[in-house]
Amino acid sequence: MFERLGRTMVRWRWWVIALAVALIAFGGIWGTQVFGSLTTAGFDDPAFQQAVDETLDSLPNDVVTSTVTYWSTNSPTLVDEGRRSTYAVLTLAGDDETQRGEALEEIEDDLAAPGLQTQVGGITT
Repeated sequence: MFERLGRTMVRWRWWVIALAVALIAFGGIWGTQVFGSLTTAGFDDPAFQQAVDETLDSLPNDVVTSTVTYWSTNSPTLVDEGRRSTYAVLTLAGDDETQRGEALEEIEDDLAAPGLQTQVGGITT
């Protein structure tokens, strides 16, 4: 089998070389077009910060009294090691856990940032 393949490659060597060069050229041209479409798509992407900021800014002030993010503190504890996710700490209005729990229920659907995966966790004390 390999002997036959070898004989064919030798017999058609110029065609094989031309085809290899053509495929390499095609791959190079096609591959360089990808760079314009690629983004970091993570924490260092300005669109990421904008989506987080817009989502937090849209929350009602009478329910969320303050927010803390990496961008407001530059605290590395609010970012994962791979710089692909961040935490947003919200202070909810209310005098006790029940009121803060109700406040969380009120805004929970509004916490989904467009284009990002959002998870809600923590305690309301």
